[in-house]
Amino acid sequence: MKFRFADLSIRWKLTISLLAMALLLILISSTAFFVRDVQETRKHVERSLTALGKMLMPESLRALELGDHLAADENLANLKAIPSIVTARIYTREGALFAAYPVNVKDTALLTKLCSKNEYE
Repeated sequence: MKFRFADLSIRWKLTISLLAMALLLILISSTAFFVRDVQETRKHVERSLTALGKMLMPESLRALELGDHLAADENLANLKAIPSIVTARIYTREGALFAAYPVNVKDTALLTKLCSKNEYE
């Protein structure tokens, strides 16, 4: 026996139609909430990192002006308090690596991969 929607009573047709609309609304609203949440999370991370950069900037600039690699490394070492920060770098105006966190990681492969769009200049 073949199932046909046309053979159902009006009661079942309305029930199935309402159920389908409810499921569609749930799907659309869930997608909208997810997209909004992702955007808000990105904005929050950007604001947090900007504030952190502004806090680290005065000491980092002073270390750059004086050519003090140790002070710059110590300044970046304060980032240990924030477990979500994996790496941080300070570069000279010429593009040479001046200081890095963690100190023993001087490889630029990760940074090249993360900043492949050149949007952080």
